[in-house]
Amino acid sequence: MMQYLLYLPYITTLVVIHSHYAYPDVVTNHPKLYSFSSQRYYELTDNIEPKFNTIESRIKYYMAKFTTSKYGDMIFGNYSNYMECDRRIDFEEDYLDLYKKLPNKYKKYIKDTNDW
Repeated sequence: MMQYLLYLPYITTLVVIHSHYAYPDVVTNHPKLYSFSSQRYYELTDNIEPKFNTIESRIKYYMAKFTTSKYGDMIFGNYSNYMECDRRIDFEEDYLDLYKKLPNKYKKYIKDTNDW
């Protein structure tokens, strides 16, 4: 069980990358994606073909590519929508469109944390 805790930093980083990618108007320039995999960042922003120096850079590139694909939407999509909905509530922006898309579990989290 303890060995799985080593994956937590990567998973949280991928969640942040997906959130920034899904809502680019909130955080511009994808800073977390650039620090995680500059090859994927340049591929998305400037259409530059990736060149790999190490195995680690290749692995991080494919992890970031997976996260910013439709498969990443399946895995991280609801959580990114939940975080964006919560951010919109905090800044008193229109949030109902995202709120309706959320599963009941996330709707309950929002109701519990915002004291309506």
